[in-house]
Amino acid sequence: MFHWVEGWSYLDSFYFSAISATTVGYGDFSPKTPAGKLLAVVYIFCGIGLLVTLVTRFAEALIQSERENQERLHLHLKHVSKKLAPQKAGAAQPGSAASPGAGEEHLP
Repeated sequence: MFHWVEGWSYLDSFYFSAISATTVGYGDFSPKTPAGKLLAVVYIFCGIGLLVTLVTRFAEALIQSERENQERLHLHLKHVSKKLAPQKAGAAQPGSAASPGAGEEHLP
């Protein structure tokens, strides 16, 4: 749009769009026509809204991924502890083969 409204090259129009959307604003390009100024205002507000939405979605995806990883780890640890629990309980019972002194060989 800036190419047609301001008469800039495509590269200059793209450059201005990128600099404006990221709120850097070097100032080397600025719209001179009333239509270009209105276009810039609309573009900047829409661009900032789009950028905030994009960053928010990215952050939500990262947070969701981390929650899922923690949940998987929690379930894995719960599963492992259930597997280990019966072995510990069996070892502590008197008279079982795993109790101290049971089935030991006595050395001379």
